[in-house]
Amino acid sequence: MAAELQGIQSVLAEFQDSSPEPALEDVVWDANFPVYEGYRGGSMFDRDKSSLMNRYRTGTEVHLKRQKFMTSRNFEVLQAFVIFLTAQYREDDMGKVWPLTGLAIRMATVHGLHRDPSALPLGTLDVIQVELRRRLWAQICYLDFRAAEDHGFAPSIHESDFDTRRPLSLDDVDLIEGVEPPAGLSDAPKFTDITIYLLRITAVQYYGRLIQVTHGSRKRLRTSPRSPVSETEALTELKGLVNTAETLASEFEKHLDDLVQYCDKRLSMQSMALDLRNHLKSKFWVMFWIQIPRQDCEKVISPAMRRNLFVDAATAVENWCTIASSTACEPFQWHISSHAGFYLILYVLSELRSAGFQSPEWADLRQRGLQLANTIYDLRGQHTAGAWPEIIWLVNRIRFQQGLSTGIGDNQPTGTGLSENDHDTLMESFAAAAPPGSAGMGLDTADFVGMVNLEDFDFADLDSLDPMGLDGLS
Repeated sequence: MAAELQGIQSVLAEFQDSSPEPALEDVVWDANFPVYEGYRGGSMFDRDKSSLMNRYRTGTEVHLKRQKFMTSRNFEVLQAFVIFLTAQYREDDMGKVWPLTGLAIRMATVHGLHRDPSALPLGTLDVIQVELRRRLWAQICYLDFRAAEDHGFAPSIHESDFDTRRPLSLDDVDLIEGVEPPAGLSDAPKFTDITIYLLRITAVQYYGRLIQVTHGSRKRLRTSPRSPVSETEALTELKGLVNTAETLASEFEKHLDDLVQYCDKRLSMQSMALDLRNHLKSKFWVMFWIQIPRQDCEKVISPAMRRNLFVDAATAVENWCTIASSTACEPFQWHISSHAGFYLILYVLSELRSAGFQSPEWADLRQRGLQLANTIYDLRGQHTAGAWPEIIWLVNRIRFQQGLSTGIGDNQPTGTGLSENDHDTLMESFAAAAPPGSAGMGLDTADFVGMVNLEDFDFADLDSLDPMGLDGLS
């Protein structure tokens, strides 16, 4: 690894300031350092891993600034910027990424990435360029959805805004430079380098559709000439919405199953893909029901459906807790910790506080949920970044309630029990990552943006930045 780093430094030193490639080189190293297990710090450079990560991140920012990345028409500059945003992505700290995804969207539109390259004359682009453009656009759409979702807003990009096709499930070695894309080229019948990537892309595509149909339903009810609509009309609309969601869910699950049909659960990465498929399926229905007001949910959701939904959500969170604490999954923690599943966690915690969930027939699931709350506390009780303090606050209140019921809460401070008013206040102030105006399942939305410091991305201040001895920057 040290030799490779020395090589990349010498390459960077040869680039001129007019070349966009140093930014791309730096950001690739910056993005890959967190996952490289073999390098622990080098005597050759007298720097540890963290120092080198900061070095390459700084190099990326400096090169992007020098390339005037916001107005650049160079494709490599856009690549570097999107990889840079991806490297900063964390579900518990999205405020730094979300404002800049809008910029990435505009930059990509200037490059025409919102139009599928197959519309260009034959021979204009080879198969690598075609797939590269599709992958880059898909990644921008993914970042846009996830960042907006975690702020409680709908995504900026809608399916009607573009016709770019989904990237094909192909290994990089299957793409040959200079070869025109065959007309009948399709997904490879195997687990590929980008299977997990495609699972996530497919998920945000269907989640976006789900948000659109639920928003459309609410808008129809609000703008009805007979507003306010009768209870019968509202119930008919809600039943139709459930039927639409079931159709979407069926299509969604089929596409996910097609992507993982060649996975072997004995192999760690492929096993993760199978677990991710199940997680994404569970999240679909949680996303749907938390957008429906609780009083309306109870009109159409049966006890069996509610039980299944809780079991799916709890199972998904339990699986996340298992892999987050697994030594076998340690090499993938950079990925696991970026997808904590706040939708599912908040749904489970909200159900634990709901009045209907306190009846005897829910005792088994309530106990399971309380055990899960304890596990979440054990894993993330000391985290102070992003949304975790608010989640742990709620978890502690639920755990205290459990202590009172089992006689072990005598040492808790007086007056710390969680009342229904406390619960409502928390949910109103906490970013439940649902679309605006959502009032479903007791999870109201707010904005995460106040939790982070956007000055980390102040490119305008880079003019006065000391290059820190970075080769090729002086």
